[in-house]
Amino acid sequence: MEQPPNSSENLPADEKPEKSFGSKKSNKLAKTFRAAALGAVLVGTSGDRMKEKETWTDMKERARQELKTEGVTSEQKSGNIPGVNHLINKTITPANYALNWHELREMALHNLREGRQQLRPEREDAWRLYLGLAQKHDTFGISDFKPTKSKEDKYYFKINSFPNHFDSAGIQKILSDIEFKKKYPNNKSPTFDFETAIMGEYSWSKGEDEQGPYISYYDKWDLSNPVEKIGIVGKPFEIYDRIYYDPQTFEKISP
Repeated sequence: MEQPPNSSENLPADEKPEKSFGSKKSNKLAKTFRAAALGAVLVGTSGDRMKEKETWTDMKERARQELKTEGVTSEQKSGNIPGVNHLINKTITPANYALNWHELREMALHNLREGRQQLRPEREDAWRLYLGLAQKHDTFGISDFKPTKSKEDKYYFKINSFPNHFDSAGIQKILSDIEFKKKYPNNKSPTFDFETAIMGEYSWSKGEDEQGPYISYYDKWDLSNPVEKIGIVGKPFEIYDRIYYDPQTFEKISP
């Protein structure tokens, strides 16, 4: 049968419309996620440029105030595409990030209908912060410190409750682990955050300054790229803070 003039069968291959991957709802969800990549370009780093002239002290204080009043800092908020990131948060969790696009789409549609499984409050806040949304459980604060080797004047997040999980025995164990890894540098056994489930393979270090000896923890919170490759946006953030202790008793002390 002869096709009508406007039929896609008569169009060149590169002008034919994309085939549907399922329901209209599914296609709409897919387009929404992919639009995030374009939105990220539009958002850019304008927020960062606005803060270029801040001192490190001013930057920390401003970020603290933003966390207190808005639940998110302007740097993290710059990665939030209005509407898109809320939808991502509603339908996807970090545990789903390694799925391929088809599996991820099906999971998102299911969660959109049924509601997704809630994470631990601390991990929910980490996921929201990554997406540029306000934290809900006061999990994160702004650290007073930065790594001694850092050459950048930028703030780091801290986990407010993290020091509460370590007593003197715990601090001694961490110090022992640090020495072990220093003695055996080829030992690559990772450290996992069983205390708050926020950090993945994070690292411990030790040091001393005018306030005394301390142990410090560091992690970069991101999704290791699989999700980002299919158009889901977010802004990785870095976690760093220090726990000071008495060198005789190994009890925690306030800086």
